[in-house]
Amino acid sequence: MTLRQTRGYRWLMQQIPASARAQADEALAWQAEALRDIPADGQRARLVHDRLDVLQASFLAKRPEVAAQVSCRKGCGHCCHMWVGATREEGALLAAQVRSGAVVIDRQRLARQAQAADPAAYFALSREEARCVFLDDEGACAVHRDRPSICRLVLVASDPELCRTADTATRIQAVICPDTEVLASAALSAEDDPGPESGRSLAQVLLAAL
Repeated sequence: MTLRQTRGYRWLMQQIPASARAQADEALAWQAEALRDIPADGQRARLVHDRLDVLQASFLAKRPEVAAQVSCRKGCGHCCHMWVGATREEGALLAAQVRSGAVVIDRQRLARQAQAADPAAYFALSREEARCVFLDDEGACAVHRDRPSICRLVLVASDPELCRTADTATRIQAVICPDTEVLASAALSAEDDPGPESGRSLAQVLLAAL
């Protein structure tokens, strides 16, 4: 099994001794194998999502001084204009909401977003073209309950305006919960066919599922 790691997980690995990284990867692989035993029919994605929410809430509850610095708020939405990775199962959950009429999306913009093969290509899109099709007029997520795992990991302690034009030179202060990064990486690794090295974007898995 090929381990797929979130950026946060890779950052965490750089913070620990090299001798401990193999053990950390073994723990990640074990968690990924356990997730593979859960049916990939929406049940696995929802279980991962629920666990991520609990782990993050517990992390912040134990560190009130960190929680007080988190600047992410409903209506900000700057990170909703960036390349977002997702599993095919997460795409299927969101496609079901679109097909049911629970949410209405701009399918033409979705198709254009899906053509961006990697984060660099997505960053080249205009801000309006890059806007997530689930971001409503008030800057809130219309599918918050079923948003991808990666969306649940993003916490920022710096000025939210820095996220508006974020690039490799922008110094954004991120809040990283180790347990959520491990679980999200395990979920990516558990996918039978994770796609290219950069993974599949939310736009790609959603378009394929519709």
